[in-house]
Amino acid sequence: MEERHALKVRLVDTGEERVAEVVIGYTGSRRKYTFGLTVPGVLSCGCEAGDKFWALIGVRRVIEPLGWRILCNGSRRDVWPSGMCLSMASGRLAYVMKMGKPSGPEYLVNVFDPCDAHLVATIDEQIAFRDRWIAAYVPPVAKE
Repeated sequence: MEERHALKVRLVDTGEERVAEVVIGYTGSRRKYTFGLTVPGVLSCGCEAGDKFWALIGVRRVIEPLGWRILCNGSRRDVWPSGMCLSMASGRLAYVMKMGKPSGPEYLVNVFDPCDAHLVATIDEQIAFRDRWIAAYVPPVAKE
């Protein structure tokens, strides 16, 4: 089974915003998702991974050193998928992490939906925030 979906995302580079064409594909026989990003005449790259979120991360690993940031929820400092989001939603959904609070369905977002530039971070900053969020959460103690 083959699937392909096209969408447009906003990119920013040193304050200049552009629109990129994105093609997200799935090859069932290989169980792989592809994420291809093109800014005509400027930039073109792609990545393949086991889910949509990690395919997005793969493209970000290529374009972030060049100064580009994708303005979508999957690039936000405070967004990261759970294992269930990766397996059940193929990495299309992730949680907005609220410091000191557990994730819940009210915090789910589509990783490809647009977001404002001030919310976007590098992959390393995003992972660091995730690690701080995990360390900050102290589950409530059950009362006997």
